[in-house]
Amino acid sequence: MAVPGRSGEADAKGASVAAPLPAPATSFPAHVLQRLRTRFPVLLLFLAFLLWLLVVMLGTSELFRMPNWGLRFETTGMPTGIVVSRVAGQGAAEAAGISPGDRIVALVAVDDGTRYDLNDGVLMVFRAQVTSYARWGEIAAAKKRLWEFQRRDVWLVTDDGRRFLLRADVPFTIRDLPLRYAFMLGLSFATLATSTGLLVFAPVAVNVLLAGLSGVFLSGVLLYHALKSALYLAAPPLLFEMLYYLGAAGGVFYTYAIVAMIWHTPRALLPGIPFATLSMLVAVAAFLAQHFALVTFPLNPFIFPLFAADIVGLALLVVQIVVSRADPVDRAAVSWFAISLLGGGLPYLFLVLIPRVFNQPPVIPVEAGAITLTLTWAGFVFGTLRYRLFAIQTVWFGTMVWLSMVAVFVAVDVLLLAVFGLGGLPSASIAIAVASWSLFPLKSLLLDHFIRRNAVPWEDVTLRFIDDMGAMKDLAEMDGRFLRFVAGLFDAHGMEIEPNAPARDVSIEDRGLVMRFPAITREDSVVMRGRNQGRRLFSTRDRRIVRLLHRMAQRIYHQRGQQDLQRMQDRNRIARDLHDHVGAKLLNVLFMTSEESGMRRAASSAISALKESIMVLEDAEEMDLEACMKDIWLDLDARLVSLGFTTACTQRFECARIIDSRAFVNIKYICEELVSNIMKYGDCKVPVACDYGTHADGTFRLSISNRFAPLSPAARAEDAGPSGGRGMPNIIARAREIGASVNVEASDDRQLFAVGLVFPMAG
Repeated sequence: MAVPGRSGEADAKGASVAAPLPAPATSFPAHVLQRLRTRFPVLLLFLAFLLWLLVVMLGTSELFRMPNWGLRFETTGMPTGIVVSRVAGQGAAEAAGISPGDRIVALVAVDDGTRYDLNDGVLMVFRAQVTSYARWGEIAAAKKRLWEFQRRDVWLVTDDGRRFLLRADVPFTIRDLPLRYAFMLGLSFATLATSTGLLVFAPVAVNVLLAGLSGVFLSGVLLYHALKSALYLAAPPLLFEMLYYLGAAGGVFYTYAIVAMIWHTPRALLPGIPFATLSMLVAVAAFLAQHFALVTFPLNPFIFPLFAADIVGLALLVVQIVVSRADPVDRAAVSWFAISLLGGGLPYLFLVLIPRVFNQPPVIPVEAGAITLTLTWAGFVFGTLRYRLFAIQTVWFGTMVWLSMVAVFVAVDVLLLAVFGLGGLPSASIAIAVASWSLFPLKSLLLDHFIRRNAVPWEDVTLRFIDDMGAMKDLAEMDGRFLRFVAGLFDAHGMEIEPNAPARDVSIEDRGLVMRFPAITREDSVVMRGRNQGRRLFSTRDRRIVRLLHRMAQRIYHQRGQQDLQRMQDRNRIARDLHDHVGAKLLNVLFMTSEESGMRRAASSAISALKESIMVLEDAEEMDLEACMKDIWLDLDARLVSLGFTTACTQRFECARIIDSRAFVNIKYICEELVSNIMKYGDCKVPVACDYGTHADGTFRLSISNRFAPLSPAARAEDAGPSGGRGMPNIIARAREIGASVNVEASDDRQLFAVGLVFPMAG
């Protein structure tokens, strides 16, 4: 089986509290990897590829020791003999007259006439093809004896007594290698390159370490299938031992690394248990028990440890699904387990592993099963790890640069060897030089492809940011506007404000999933999650962009604060001048006239208006809205009654609300304008209805309604009414000044009308 292995919307004045982020892994394997990468940054790459290249060279050179018979065999299901399945064109077998379907029962040495009887056991390569340790020992010993026959000139004896002479001096060349050899070798190389790229370039974590190690082991399994594809009977002893360790050890360690990966992704099920180390120790114990026949496992002893590990992995996956169901980030990571499992893990389990454990042939070829393992591992690495563990842009870029340079080196070296016939050392030297020269063009090409095409379009971001910040009316909106702009810029999954957690600078956390930056108007930090709704991670370029925008926002905030302070000082100065000079002159007029004089009443009214204008300029006094409305309507009601109107007032205050002097004066002027319109255009026979009050959310609503008085035809032709002069525009302007809105409703025949004011609580 190949089981690979909080959002909230911030507003202008507040946000939800973010959950604490998980701490980075500090386990023993991750700590060792960190020290290796710190001291020897590229050592892992060179060691891995040198070891891989050494195995390929040794294995392929051992293949070239085999005589080229040009035959492929298959089992017969009978006690003796094997059947020729394919004959290579223009080869020694075709020249000898062998054809597909011939049943070969024995080999006879030409020099001394020694006979070696053939059966299905000579075609066995996998340990799982036998059912006991003793049987595998017999197969291994028979393979060694068969190799001695295969190196000599022999007669192939068929079941009907025919003999075909095959000589041992026909060389096996690179052109005789099957296509499966090149395919599996390339797949092994790509897997190893990706794995070492993870180990070298990705941030250190247990998940990354296990993903890289499992890929290294999988590369060994694929290399085993590549070398095995060229075998047709026995193999040289060194090659046979190499195949044994590549296939057996690689399969065991890969499986147990995957199980450990499930335990640790998206986070360790029990953080205090070193499960990765224990899993690798169990893998070592299982391989040693098989190699030295220490423990006889039930069913197929070679497959049972893998089968048991897969069952444990499935159980751990179910536990991870249950544990992560409440967290959308963890649930998204675990979902990639299920996708990879359905895509490759379960087919391999049911089509290859389960038949093998019950000593039955696999439903699909074992090579196809290895490909499903590769697909599963690739799905895990480029799915879950892509945007949940680290910034894929940096890791992928470094891996692709390294892989491209190695590919250039291999291509040039092979070209010089095969076409120009240069020696190994000159061709390798020239290939190294060409690969070095290709570094900068490759980096530029990969930068354009992987990083620059995903960059934020910076050209218009600055202008949009300045326009958005310039539309700010109150400095208290700064954090909300900045959060909304940044969230829209990166299409973030969610934003949260963590109170009492100040941040000094913009930082990337949780392996690229989270970006944190300081709030502007408060001592808190802002957490932004999920770049492109979780499809990408925050990069260092994104951090630089947010840092620059944050500095611009801080500068705008301080400049606007200075401007607002200067504006307030100017308004206070004007208010003092009005109070000290204009007010004093009006008071002189008031005291110099008699009580009954019209001049005295006009001066008194002017003083009241001046006092209200000064209140608007100072904007400092706070008042209770309910008490203010009672005073306003008491005065307006008296004016209406004096003109013969009747009134009906309803008030409902579900909560208390405090307003500043500017809001009080504007509400008063709006009410006075509405009453003045009713006095001019209303019908005194209909009561003037006034309804005002606050709702539970603090919103203040006011409605004043009446009916138009009957007009003459000339007046109707002029469409006289509340909307014909400057009254309504002034009402709307005053409402906007305090953040309120005005609604005008009239019947179809323009007889009944009502004007409403909605003044919400400031957010």
